[in-house]
Amino acid sequence: MTLCTGLLASFWAILLGTPVSVQGQACERPRPPVIETDPYRFEGELCLSEARLTELGVARLRVRYAYGAFFGEPIERFALAWDAARDGAELHSVRFRGEVVRRNGQSTGLFAVFSPDTIGRPGGEFGMSMSGSPNWNAVFVDSQGTAVSEERAKAAFRAGFSLRNLEVVHISTNAGSDGDASSNGSAGESSGSGTDQERTAPECRSDGDCGAGRTCANGVCVGNGQLRFTLTWSQPGDMDLHVVTPGGSHLYYGSRSGDGGELDRDDTRGTGPENVFWEGAPPAGEYLVCVVPYGIWQATAFTLAVQTPDGREQRFAGTRGSSNTNGECTRTSPTFVTAVRVGGAQPNVAAGDQCRTDADCGAARACSNGYCVGNGQLRFTLTWDQPGDMDLHVMTPDSTHLYYGSRRGAGGELDRDDTRGTGPENVFWTESPPVGDYRICVVPYSIRQSTQFTLVVQTPDGATRSYSGIRAPGGRGDCEAGSATFVTAVRVGR
Repeated sequence: MTLCTGLLASFWAILLGTPVSVQGQACERPRPPVIETDPYRFEGELCLSEARLTELGVARLRVRYAYGAFFGEPIERFALAWDAARDGAELHSVRFRGEVVRRNGQSTGLFAVFSPDTIGRPGGEFGMSMSGSPNWNAVFVDSQGTAVSEERAKAAFRAGFSLRNLEVVHISTNAGSDGDASSNGSAGESSGSGTDQERTAPECRSDGDCGAGRTCANGVCVGNGQLRFTLTWSQPGDMDLHVVTPGGSHLYYGSRSGDGGELDRDDTRGTGPENVFWEGAPPAGEYLVCVVPYGIWQATAFTLAVQTPDGREQRFAGTRGSSNTNGECTRTSPTFVTAVRVGGAQPNVAAGDQCRTDADCGAARACSNGYCVGNGQLRFTLTWDQPGDMDLHVMTPDSTHLYYGSRRGAGGELDRDDTRGTGPENVFWTESPPVGDYRICVVPYSIRQSTQFTLVVQTPDGATRSYSGIRAPGGRGDCEAGSATFVTAVRVGR
């Protein structure tokens, strides 16, 4: 029989747990371990008993597991259910150890040590998890906790096995004081085992605790540099930070580095942080940022902090509902949070580019809102009345789209993009522009309140026209006649 026949389907087995208390209670009689005829597929039931967990806020622990093989590689699955001993109790993480025994009950000297990836709310709900395909030599450990060889692991699978003497070897809760928890059980057996509650003090309280090139986020030191995206959230669980770079690299837990950036922390059961950063200069362009609720069990608030190379820090807040493992990150994804532009024209221009009149700017330039901008045969200039990020979009007669993401085309150029001031943004043609209709749109890319704008259009015949309007936060859309961001169409020539 080949390993491929051990495909994992829906054959979860439940490891029954009993009510646990400081005094301990008799173990509920479990069903016997189940051994499949397929030598590469195993499941079983065990019972936790004589556990002293109530002082840690946990009244009951139940675990289920399954082992198998898929196309020649091992598969492990674990899930957990628990009941709270008091209101407000939180179970952050728990690690188990089970003894691997042969079909005849003889010990193999091996142990399986595992932590369910996802922990749900109390009350009997299981948090499903699938740890993926580990290497064979990571499936079992010896009595010292050392990984065994691939050959020994495969031999245990072929011979058939079950688990017994399931132990809690590590637990973390929100209890206010340390507890002395112990838990051990088997199919009809029980004994004691010591366990320490994980009481991890914050790694840092300020950036000064972290050293050079690192910063403190949610009590943890993470990488810092020219560009940083840091995610935290309000409830223990697994939220994932996804960043797509201008070059198309997708940085997340499954692809942790690319285009000079790195995801240096992936939190699967706490409240963050997750962190993507560039130590040196990041690529110029637009970065898309998404927050994916990979494994959460209730509506969870998140905060995304973005620090850009100009030293500015922005914060974005939102809420994610039930788990969604779709890791696609585009502007239309339900998990999309924001797009951040790095590099290109900056709103704080050099003193020599500031002006009071056109005369301050020299040939082929004009003064707008205190800044010198390009001038010529055709010009579109946008300003607005509240600090924020408004975007000028111009569609040329041949459908070339000029905006911050495509600054040159059809002989025209966007020479100024203002992301936090009141403008101007400016598109101009020094020489004769293409003949035809130009569509102009004003997009409120990032503003906090309704904002009034003014669009000035100067055409080759020397005429100057002005258009005004108001944009509310949150507007997006293509630059088409009839779209919410459309302002006007201007005909040139003919």
